[in-house]
This record gives sequence, C-alpha cells and structure tokens, in this order.
Amino acid sequence: MQSTEKEETTCPNCDFEFPSSYNYCPNCGQDNSFKRANIHHFFMDFLASMFNFDSKVLTTFKDISIPGRIVVNFTSNKRARYVFPVKFFLFVSFLYFLLLSFNIGENNNAISRSVVMEDSVANGISTAGITTPITGKDTTETRMLNEIKASPHPDNLIEKYIAYKYHKSNRFTKNFYRNIVKINTGHLDSDELLGKIQRNISYSMFLLMPLFALFLKMLYFRSKKRYSDHLVFSMYFHSLAFLLLIISMILGWVGLQAGFVFVLAILTYLLIMLKRVYGQKWVKTSLKFILLSFNYSLSILIVLVIGVALSIIV
Repeated sequence: MQSTEKEETTCPNCDFEFPSSYNYCPNCGQDNSFKRANIHHFFMDFLASMFNFDSKVLTTFKDISIPGRIVVNFTSNKRARYVFPVKFFLFVSFLYFLLLSFNIGENNNAISRSVVMEDSVANGISTAGITTPITGKDTTETRMLNEIKASPHPDNLIEKYIAYKYHKSNRFTKNFYRNIVKINTGHLDSDELLGKIQRNISYSMFLLMPLFALFLKMLYFRSKKRYSDHLVFSMYFHSLAFLLLIISMILGWVGLQAGFVFVLAILTYLLIMLKRVYGQKWVKTSLKFILLSFNYSLSILIVLVIGVALSIIV
C-alpha cells in the first residue's frame, strides 16, 4: 500500500517544518521557492510594493477630499484601501513644516536684503562690519552689553553678564536670560529664533491631535464611538488642514494670497465632516462646531505661546 504521508521541508528562515507543497512558510511567511534572489526578483517585489502603496495613497487623497467619507469608511473596518491615519498625518505634517521652513527662510532673506539696501541708501556707504553700540548710560551693564555685541564668541561674556545682573538666577531662568541677551545683542538672529519656534510648535502639534479627539469625545459623549474613533477623525482632519495650508503656501509663492479663503475652507470642511460622521441635525452640529472651534482655537493659542516661550527658555 502506497504511503500517503506528505514530504516535509524546513524553512531556512525560522526552522519551522511544514509540507513541501506549501507555497509559503505558515510560521514566518517566507516564500518556499528557496531560490537565490536575482535582479528580476527584487524588481518585481519593488513594483508590487510601490503600486500597492500608490493605490492606497491615491485612494486616501481622493476620499479625504470628501468631508467625512474616509473617517466613516475607516471606522467601519474598510481600512485596507487607505494609508493608516498616523502614517498619513506624519507624511503630510512633515511636508508642511518642511515647506514652511523654506518659506520662513525666504521671507527673512528678503527682509534682510531690504534693510541693508535702506541703510546703504540712507547713509551713502556700506553698513557691513559696523557695530552699533547699545545706547544708554555709561554703566558697567552697558559696557558689558557692548562687549558682548562686539565679540564674535560671546558665550563667556554672556555668562559673566548674567552672573553680574541676574546673580540669583537658577538653571531654568539662566537659559531664558541667556537667550534674551543673545537676541538683544544680535547673536541670536531671526532665522535661528524662528527655526526654534517652528520646531517647538511642530512638536506641540502632536499634542493637539489627541486633545482635539478628547474635545470630540466630550461633545459626543452619548455616541457609541470610542476614543480611538475620535482620534482617527482628528488625524485625518489635521492631515486635510495641512494639505490645504500647503496649497495656500504654494499659491502664495506665485503671488496669489488666498490664506483667508483656505482657512474658511478648513472650517467649512470641519462642519460638514462633523455632520456626516456623527449624523446629528444641523442645529446640534452647528452648536457643537462653535464649541469645538472655540476650545480648539484657545488650545492652539496656548500651544503657540508655549512654543515661543520654550524657544526663548530652552
């Protein structure tokens, strides 16, 4: 009688034994072809992963443009078609802050060129290399500030100045005084300061998303939605907001200033999104939209203040 036992094989990746007729290892998923990888294999894998990613990206961009659709589908377990909300938000926010850094740099360069031109025309000479003394009474404090301003490496002088004027300062306040002195003496330029502010605000934005979701949870406490559902809403909404701000920034580069229009578009999108996701009547939705907008605007203001303060203190 012929044996019916199936021939076994061992996975070279995880040493798991399984029938050789299997196309993939049931333990780790490795292909059971056991062939050496060649250029064709790498190329086909690359194409497969690329087109799969592109199809998700295109579907995500298409559905996020329609208020509420992507959130309703995602929270209804129709998730495979979309880029996961965390990944999508990270990609869009990174792109926004990257373009914003270029935008800030260009604006500061333009302002600097304008100031230099005005000074040169007014004085009839080049202002390069001239240091303007800090005005005030001829005191030890004024002398120390002038020395700091004139020095190319002022760190030690700044420490002496802080020890002289703020001798009771602690480690926390000393950083604050150090940055204030650098700003007043020109050793912390606008590009560096705005860069620090931008980085701190971008980090703070990650605190706003869960806070926004918490506001939604409080406003819709009677709904059966979990906090994670509100968090999905928050991540996709913020992604859409950043996309619109990116478009507004790009239009600004070509001379079309439409910032107010895009802010209005973001607010309108949010109102319609609330209506379609939570399904309440327009009156209730409008009232909750007003409450949400007020609380969130206050939170953004607090985050901006904290971001600026941290930029000076740290």
